[in-house]
Order: sequence, then C-alpha cells, then structure tokens
Amino acid sequence: MIPVRIALATLVAGALLGGPALAQGDVLVVDANGGPGVFTELQPAIDAAAEGDVVLVRKGQYAGATISGKSLTLLGERGKSPRITSPLIVTGQGPQHSTAIRGLDVSNGGRESAWIQLRDNEGPVWVEDCDAEAGEALNCDQATFTRCTLASNKPFAGMLTEASQVVVAECVSTGGLGAEGFIDSATGLPVGGGAGLDGLFSQSPDDLMLVGSTFTGGQGGDGVDATRTTPCAPGGSGGNGVRSIPGEGGNTNDSVIWVVDSEFVPGTDGVSGDGCSFFSTGFPFLSFPPTADPFRFLTGTARSVSANSPVREGGNLVVTLRGEPGDRVYLSFGFTQEQTLQPALGGSTSFNDPFFIDTPFMIPGTRELELTFEVTELGPGVVSLSLFIGGGYQDPSSNNFVGSSTYVTLFDSEV
Repeated sequence: MIPVRIALATLVAGALLGGPALAQGDVLVVDANGGPGVFTELQPAIDAAAEGDVVLVRKGQYAGATISGKSLTLLGERGKSPRITSPLIVTGQGPQHSTAIRGLDVSNGGRESAWIQLRDNEGPVWVEDCDAEAGEALNCDQATFTRCTLASNKPFAGMLTEASQVVVAECVSTGGLGAEGFIDSATGLPVGGGAGLDGLFSQSPDDLMLVGSTFTGGQGGDGVDATRTTPCAPGGSGGNGVRSIPGEGGNTNDSVIWVVDSEFVPGTDGVSGDGCSFFSTGFPFLSFPPTADPFRFLTGTARSVSANSPVREGGNLVVTLRGEPGDRVYLSFGFTQEQTLQPALGGSTSFNDPFFIDTPFMIPGTRELELTFEVTELGPGVVSLSLFIGGGYQDPSSNNFVGSSTYVTLFDSEV
C-alpha cells in the first residue's frame, strides 16, 4: 500500500458547520468490569441513550439487546472484540431513525443461538466489521452488511433475507451444518444426515446487491453405517451458495439479486454410511420456481473504501481505497445514511448530501491506496462525530463506478 497523509481539520470543520445533529452525540460506555459512570450490560445503556448517541462497548461478554425507536450507533472498542452471546436485534425503526452497528462479535459456542436480527425497519440499518453466527433482514427498507463474517455450526443459513432491500459488501457468509444421521429409537431404522444450510437464503420479494462477497453452502450431515440388522443411511446433501424462493404463502419469485464480483460455493455432502453410495453437493445458486431467474450478474470488479474506527483526537484515521490500477478515486463524506442501489455503477451509495475532496487519488498497481488523516480537535463540547466515507471511481477508459462505503466514529480524547 502507498500511504498519503492529510490533515482532517477541514473535514471536521465542515461537519460541525454543516453536518446534521445526529452526526454528533453523547457517548455511553459499556464495560463488563464496571467503573464510574459506565454500564455493565448493553440493554440499560441502549435504553438510556438519547437520539443520535453512541454506545461504546469495551472488551467483555454481554447478553444481547434490542434497539428500537431511536437513532443510535453501537460500536465495539477497536481491537477489543466485545462478544454478544445472544441475539442482537434492531426492530421497529421508523424512517426518521438511522442505526449503525460496528466491531462486535455476536456468537455463542453453546447450544443457544446468537445472530444479528434486523426486522421491520423503515429506517436504514448499517452493520460493519461484525462476526456473527448468522445475519437476517426481514421487512427492512434499507439494510447493509459490509465486511462481516457470518458462519455457524448450527442448522441455519448464514444469511436470511425476506421482503427487504439489502446490500452485502465484502462479506463471507457460510451456511450451517446439516444434522447428523442417527438410529430412530422407535423403529430401529437409520435416518440419514440432514442437508447443509444455504450461504444466503432469500425469500421474495427481495432487492439485493451482492458486492465482492463469498457465499458458501454448509456441509451435509454424516450418515449412518450399515449393521447386521439395519441398512446404511446416506449423508445429507450440501447447502447452496445462494437460494432464492417465493415468500411465505406465495408462488411467484419477484426478487432481483444484483451480483458484482461475488463467489457462490456449493456445500459438500455429508459422509454416507458404510455401504451407501449417495452423493449430492449443493448448487452454487438456485432459484424456485425453476422459470424464475432473479440473478443479474454484472461485469467488473468490486471497489471499496474502508477505515479504522473508532479514532480519538490525536490519532490517525487510516482510509484504504481498493480498486483497479489506474482508477481515479474521488473521496466523499456524508452524515445522513440513505441507501440507493446503483447497478449501473456496480454497487450502491450509502449516504446523501455528500461533500468531496476535489483532487482525485490514483489507485496504484497494488490495487490499494492508504490515506492517513490526522484527527485534530473535534471542537468545544463535541465528544463524538460519526460519518460515512465513500468513493466515486473512474477507470482509465472513463467508466464510472461506486465503491462500498465505510462508517467511522471520531471521539474526544477523554472518551
């Protein structure tokens, strides 16, 4: 990577003068170890937060929580990987609400499930740099998963979407494992292994944009060996990379799935019992009914903007631009989350009313350019500032593209 250093003072000044009130909020701290003025659990901190506040989660393990009825940023302390051990839910957000979640590990190695659930939200919801056993978006007008890893050894899809507009950018999503075969205690007969789950399971009507991501079906469950008294049982079939079907109670598939530079990998079949010869992998992608074809494969490679977060005064905000050699990148900044699919530009925009750095940056032969912004004082009385950073790309042939964005939070040095 080629580093470039830039002062952030002009950006911050512009934000404080022209940015909306939601860009600046108070900070509530969650720390499992306790301490003066901090919460030890997530839900009380979320309940206490006002519109537009930031809830900063330090290292530790926490029960899940629900965000509803307010704009909020839920942010894990960088490098600490706070762990949420039961579902993290965003639900009932109105069109005036904006939600962002970043830097959390939502998983549980035990029998209980832990995943990120976005349900019945009109307002935009952003999820970035999170690890989870699964992610779902049900009846959501604007949902984004970016740079997340979704995988589980439990029997559910890596990602589930239904009746939602969802952008999935630079994510890895893997379906769960099929159930193991067993001998039925009532009949004494073997039961074969269960099918692996899908990397992404979409139910119509969805409008999806999949950019630079990998979706892998889960492995089928193993079968049962033959014995003197029982036949063998086969292993389960592998899950599909992506599967699209009509919504519950429907018989038509009205989804549209835009695909940019993404990989669909079928799951492998489970090991069949001794004496069985049943083998069945999943499909890279599959739609039902067979006449439906929601997939729209676009040419070109994924382009993206990423950055570290949070960053405190006196620190460096490191922004990484990824693209093709020779791309010119016009960096943009914004404070109001609004998702718009842009298939003609190979991606989506994530915020409105952006302002730009007029001078473009050039992507080198390494396909990555690193920019370092020096974070100066945020200003009197400002303890946090949250913003989106995106990029408009133009290749040497003057073709235009949009890169996946990133969401960053800057803190006062005392936070």
